[in-house]
Amino acid sequence: MEKDTIVNMKLKDIKLDSELLECRPIDKSTVSRYQSAMRFDGVESFPLMYIDKKTKKLISGNHRYKAMLNEYGENHSVDVKVRSYKDRREQVEHAVSENMKFGKQLQGFQAARFRKWLYELNTPMSRIAQLFDKSEKVITKEIAGLKVVYIGTKRKTKTIREQTQEAKKNGTVRREPVKRSIPDSVESMTETQWEEHKDKDIGVRVPLLADQIIRHLKNDFIDPSFIPTLQELYLELGDYLSKLEKVQVS
Repeated sequence: MEKDTIVNMKLKDIKLDSELLECRPIDKSTVSRYQSAMRFDGVESFPLMYIDKKTKKLISGNHRYKAMLNEYGENHSVDVKVRSYKDRREQVEHAVSENMKFGKQLQGFQAARFRKWLYELNTPMSRIAQLFDKSEKVITKEIAGLKVVYIGTKRKTKTIREQTQEAKKNGTVRREPVKRSIPDSVESMTETQWEEHKDKDIGVRVPLLADQIIRHLKNDFIDPSFIPTLQELYLELGDYLSKLEKVQVS
């Protein structure tokens, strides 16, 4: 591997990597914290961002980049580290490595998506374990037991790699990790449902959410501004229970 070089670039010349952002979306609160730190301590207090030499895409530093963009504007120049990567796997490995040691550490759903991605890129289990600071046995178990759903189909294959190969052939099928809020009985989602789940679900199972709502109603812990949402919940719950009764009767 070539040695990293430090160059000065304008923010507007740095490109974002959409696939990395898909697995690791920019968190507004983290960006806000970084901006505050930059006002007091300057950009120099942060590690340099990593850029792919060939594509000029940002491999590590999306939150730092967004904070600088908000704070200084697109014409601001900043020192960055430029690296030549052998392949996509090397880029993803480096992105994970950087995100595990600086800033908001990869956890939960986001970490699961990166582990799946690395597995599909044929990364050895020993390397994935090293990146996530876990034993190979634990990582192997986590990937083998990865809770996933099929996007767009209910057809199953034996392994994640087989599913990936099939997806490449027909371009319609893929497996994705899901948050803990999705029960085991759910085996597939539409693309729209997946996007909604990924962006909006908080990973708490329905019984726990329902229990909290029930307790808050009994204890009169409801703000008047919640009423429209509760009314919508009442209507949706009524429709769902009505459909359930019809299925049970038939």
